[in-house]
Amino acid sequence: MTYRFDDVEIDAEGFRVTKAGEAVRLEPKALEMLLFLAANAGRLVTKAEIQEAVWKDTFVTENALTRLVAQIRKGLGDDARDARYIETVPTRGYRFVALEPGRNGSRPAAAIVEAGLDARPRWSPGRRAAAAGTALLALILAGLAFRGWSVRPSITVVTPVGPASRAVERQISTSADLNVFPCFSPDGASIAFSTLRKGSMEIVARALAPGAAEAALTSDGMQNVQPAFSPDGRRIAFHSVGRGGIWLIPALGGVARPLISFGSNPTWSPDGSLIAVQSQPWVGSGENAAVAGEGSTLWLVPSAGGEPRPLTSVEEVGPGGQGAPAWSPDGRLISFVVGMRAFTVRRDGSGLRQTSRTLWVNGIAWEKSGRWQVWTGSLAGNWFVWRVPVSPDTGELTGEPEVLASGGEMASAWAQPTLSPDGKAIAYVTFRTRYEILAQKVGPSGRPTEGPLPLISGIAGRKVPLGFSPDGRRLAFGTIRPGVGRSLWVADLQSGETRLVAEQPGLYWSRNWFPDGRRVGYLAPGKKGRSFWSIDVDTGETQEHRPIDADISWVPLLSPDGKSLVSHGARKGGLNVWVMELAGGPGRLLTNDAEGIGWPVWSPDGTRIGVEIMRRADSRVGWMTARGGPVHEISSTPGQNWPHSFSPDGRRIALAGQRRGIWNVYWVPLDGGEEQRITSYDSPAVYVRSPDWSPLGDRIAYEYAESTSSVWVTDLPPVRAPR
Repeated sequence: MTYRFDDVEIDAEGFRVTKAGEAVRLEPKALEMLLFLAANAGRLVTKAEIQEAVWKDTFVTENALTRLVAQIRKGLGDDARDARYIETVPTRGYRFVALEPGRNGSRPAAAIVEAGLDARPRWSPGRRAAAAGTALLALILAGLAFRGWSVRPSITVVTPVGPASRAVERQISTSADLNVFPCFSPDGASIAFSTLRKGSMEIVARALAPGAAEAALTSDGMQNVQPAFSPDGRRIAFHSVGRGGIWLIPALGGVARPLISFGSNPTWSPDGSLIAVQSQPWVGSGENAAVAGEGSTLWLVPSAGGEPRPLTSVEEVGPGGQGAPAWSPDGRLISFVVGMRAFTVRRDGSGLRQTSRTLWVNGIAWEKSGRWQVWTGSLAGNWFVWRVPVSPDTGELTGEPEVLASGGEMASAWAQPTLSPDGKAIAYVTFRTRYEILAQKVGPSGRPTEGPLPLISGIAGRKVPLGFSPDGRRLAFGTIRPGVGRSLWVADLQSGETRLVAEQPGLYWSRNWFPDGRRVGYLAPGKKGRSFWSIDVDTGETQEHRPIDADISWVPLLSPDGKSLVSHGARKGGLNVWVMELAGGPGRLLTNDAEGIGWPVWSPDGTRIGVEIMRRADSRVGWMTARGGPVHEISSTPGQNWPHSFSPDGRRIALAGQRRGIWNVYWVPLDGGEEQRITSYDSPAVYVRSPDWSPLGDRIAYEYAESTSSVWVTDLPPVRAPR
């Protein structure tokens, strides 16, 4: 949807505003407020309504609201004393008057709103729900347009239900901490889910009858997650992070017994004979946590016990961790997530196909007819719930996605959808995540001293990956903003100033400082597809260096001497490491591993490359020479091991590591000695990413994220025909 008046254009889809063709810089909250006012043009919008829509559960003073209105007026060239766009109603609120017929020569609102939708749609802000009383899944971000399809699809509008039939959004979880992985019992009368209790994830169940309390099904402190009811309702399969693998427990509680020693995310076939699992364990909390780590594949396990058999392979599917399996109602198909893409395969392993193209998917649920799926995921930095028409025979899309709900912030997300047995209700999880850049002080030996301490403040959303400048005085990092995608920032660690350096669709950045300490490299659209670019962080001058081959799937990293690039990609099967010259020429494959080796990082002298080694059940850290040759595995501790940087002396590799469901920052010596943990987090609600060792050797910076989440149930809106 686009609102136009005078020389101003408000693009709801792109989450941006232009005036006379030039971008108007507004804080995300200011833009949310402007869109909410525009969607309610002509009427008095009270201060309470604005606070509910834009800030939701966070208390703010009226000063915050007044400051954002002033920012909007300044950006649009409006004047509070002679308002053309936003009119103040003293002590009450504001009225958006730019779209009133005849006002300032503008057209009527119905002619201004594009995409053939109502002139005044309901606005769904970046929060758990919109205005009080409106069903969450009846809300849409009106006018959203998908990119990359062969035909630009229209949007099926789910109209808010009327007062007489209004759906009720009901919170099932009672804890204010982490609550994840809901599943309905076969009779639809109760829901089991995982909740954080006394530092450990445990399985609980709660009847949906009013006044019902949570009943604990596990309490052993072993990080138990991902419950799944058997079709007869007598058993629950779950993943025990502490013990490993898949376990079975009576649905009313009792003694758990092991089924298989590896895997997670169990889901029962409709006939109860098989359980589909992903091979790797749970990788952690948060809406941005991957469904599965690289190297994970799908397996089928007889529910009565017996040998598991592989259903998919990295060679067939390609790069991206495979996980979150979901059976079709007739048991012939299994849909699953690969990275952030949706796939489907038959239960005999045939008929593999990718079913999503442009949408990032993190969860899939089948409706009971087999002709629809519900997806949760993201697009252009916004979170969505979609209903997708599919073929019950192949799982392929047969139509266009229908937006059921949307959220405008990466820090507020829907995930893990599951449908009731009768197909009339949906249970899901909403996340709220706090992101910070912290720095852990370390001594000459690499062991932690004081800290961790905040390093960057005042920037919202994810801040990853991180990269110190060669002199250690500046830190570059990326952010993800709704409607914009990734942006590149640079912080001066001495003055505390943080500046936006680059922002455009398709921009990706990762630890790419040039030797001069003034330019940073990034991946962005170029003359011939994707190219490696650089930008002078002081002057803003950009330079396109070379095109990047389509096989390369991540941002190439610049060598310390500024002459070579290293990255990973896949022509067939898993990821492998590639190297190429910055000046141009073909890339050269350094590894050829069936399961995958990737996420390369340069040593400070450029002679070695650290890598992540992907395996069926976990990932490991290794290194090789920059010329190629054998990969030396230096960390095989069970769990996830994600390398990011070398120590300044080149003798250690810093990594984000997960042990028994808990993430911390570690380093491991290149000689294969004992790993060293440098942070002391003990909650599965926390994760860390991209630990970057300062060239000064005195600290390691990393992204810190802490999530809370809730389990909700609401009625699923009926299928509506496109307008």
